[in-house]
Amino acid sequence: MATNAPLRVHAGPNSALHEQISGPSTRAVSTIQVEITPVPFKDISQAAQGESSSVIRERVVRSRQMQEQRFKKVKGVYSNAQMSERMIHLFAEPDAEGIELLRTPWSA
Repeated sequence: MATNAPLRVHAGPNSALHEQISGPSTRAVSTIQVEITPVPFKDISQAAQGESSSVIRERVVRSRQMQEQRFKKVKGVYSNAQMSERMIHLFAEPDAEGIELLRTPWSA
């Protein structure tokens, strides 16, 4: 049955999905809802050529080199994922143009 309605996943306190969530998060979360807009079959069934693994690998290597440069004076930090909130503000604070770019999807 084809539909364009978003898929809704409910993980309330008595659902099977809720039972799978363990640890402190179960005490803090009573309901999780995820909405996913379906992708039309024609869009996912087309055989479009994607990037090759070697092209993706080159991009990953360049990214890691940039992170290595960025954190060379910061002991114990080697990647963006290890940044603290203070470091995010130090290394990745968007300027006015960046703020506008981030705001664009919500103002349309």
